[in-house]
Amino acid sequence: MLNNIFVLVLISFSSILSAQDKKGLPPSSSRIMIKSEISQWDIINLQDYIESIYINSSKFYNRGGLAVVEKGDFTVILIDNEGKHQPKKSSDFKNIDLDLIQELKFEKSPQTNALFGSNGALFGMVFVKLKQ
Repeated sequence: MLNNIFVLVLISFSSILSAQDKKGLPPSSSRIMIKSEISQWDIINLQDYIESIYINSSKFYNRGGLAVVEKGDFTVILIDNEGKHQPKKSSDFKNIDLDLIQELKFEKSPQTNALFGSNGALFGMVFVKLKQ
């Protein structure tokens, strides 16, 4: 019995030691790699980013169901410098300068359901707030 416990402790200890490299970091397969060069194919525009938010939230909240919306026709609420809410299409954000944006948020709540109808209830809403 005592031999079995000793063997288990020894196996546990050796697996911990073998999982670490010389610096005590996790194995190299779990490290985050950062590319040193970014090509134009790695960069997405704001329209693609907004649409990916809608697609992924729809998959999550609707158990895999996707919105039947054409690319560029997703509804986005733009909050301008004066605080006014303006509905826009996602295609309006394709070439927007990112320095103009103060906040980008996704919201799915009873308020979005009440304010924005079935789109807000099923898919949530993306809000883009511009800097003052």
